[in-house]
Amino acid sequence: MTKHEVKQERPRFAIPMLPEIGTIPTMLTKSAEAYQQAIMDWQKEISTFVADRIQQDTEALQALAEEHTFPALLKVQQDWFSAAMQDYTREGQKLMQIAGRLAGAGLMPQMRKAVGHTDA
Repeated sequence: MTKHEVKQERPRFAIPMLPEIGTIPTMLTKSAEAYQQAIMDWQKEISTFVADRIQQDTEALQALAEEHTFPALLKVQQDWFSAAMQDYTREGQKLMQIAGRLAGAGLMPQMRKAVGHTDA
């Protein structure tokens, strides 16, 4: 190197760029935001479900208290059980959808997109 040449140094902590996505910190931020939204949706869904079930259970208990014959009591219990099973099945499906979003919110989908990989 001569006296007039200026030595150019590479930055020590260069942040790699990925096409169409940006920097790794940007990817991490997007993933964190997606995780946060999915977790908030999960918590809201569970809270709503529990509140609804408590309301329906309370109504079933009130109906049981008002009935005086065994067949009528049995009918109230059967209706409650059937409705509860349908509710729990639907809720499980909703939570699986949210869990799928949560799983898809990570870095892997962004990394796959960055390298041009498509799922076939």
